Amino acid sequence: MKKILIYLPLILAMMVLSSCKKEDAAKDLQKVIDKINYFNTTFEGFYSDGVISTEKPDDDTPSEYEKLKEIASQYYDMMNKINSNIADEKDDLDDGQTIGEYEQQYIDLLSQRNAEIIEITTLFEDNLSKM
Repeated sequence: MKKILIYLPLILAMMVLSSCKKEDAAKDLQKVIDKINYFNTTFEGFYSDGVISTEKPDDDTPSEYEKLKEIASQYYDMMNKINSNIADEKDDLDDGQTIGEYEQQYIDLLSQRNAEIIEITTLFEDNLSKM
């Protein structure tokens, strides 16, 4: 009975860790789309006067430019995560491990939402060029 009590937490911990490893392409893509939309909406609000301010309103608050830069940085971090997941999956496949088809799911999702993605990324790129 004592052995079961010792091994049970270890087994549960391993199950949790293995379930956390599985990445979900749909969730990752949705987060990226949400982040781009958030950037575009925030940019629109800040640019209503035709200027993105680089001056801080007070000591603790970042400037409009810094806020937008942080949102864009988060977007690029998310894209790096997706690219890393794809690269890790390719490495796992090369090592002979079974894979979860993350890359194929991602490609399928991109093709399904292609028009939306093109529209928001074009606006995102235009907004970045205005900064």
